[in-house]
Amino acid sequence: MERDGIGKTVAALVAGICLAWAGAAAASAFTEGGANLWSTRAERFAHAFRDGTPGMSTQEALGQACEGIGAEMFKYGMYKTQVPNHAAQGFRRLCQGIDALNGQARGRVKICKEFRAARELFARIDREEAPERVVELNERFLLKMIDALVAQGERDGWPGC
Repeated sequence: MERDGIGKTVAALVAGICLAWAGAAAASAFTEGGANLWSTRAERFAHAFRDGTPGMSTQEALGQACEGIGAEMFKYGMYKTQVPNHAAQGFRRLCQGIDALNGQARGRVKICKEFRAARELFARIDREEAPERVVELNERFLLKMIDALVAQGERDGWPGC
């Protein structure tokens, strides 16, 4: 009887490990819902940076593009909205830098340090594993926008640049 108890315990442990591995694998890829959520946020940045908002500076428009990112971060790990951790965390770091740029950061946030960290995270999006629209928005816009922000920060002497 003890073997049955131990066997059941080992079987449950193995099943748990398999589920954890499966969850980790799923967290490293975009689901369709995740790609839609991520792309919508990236498009908000594109609109804020390229087109701007009447009566608002680009900095302010980027700050507005970050609104709601905290609550959205929870959605990135949900079953139907899986987004790789690095792709989700890239937005968090980008918004921390933008908040610092707009004087809304908590603590001593170094603007360009956050931007560079965001760029490194976004650069990890794998062209072979991500949907085409994610790759396009990332490579044709987000990475270039961050490079432009860092270059401006270096010219203007922003903290951490």
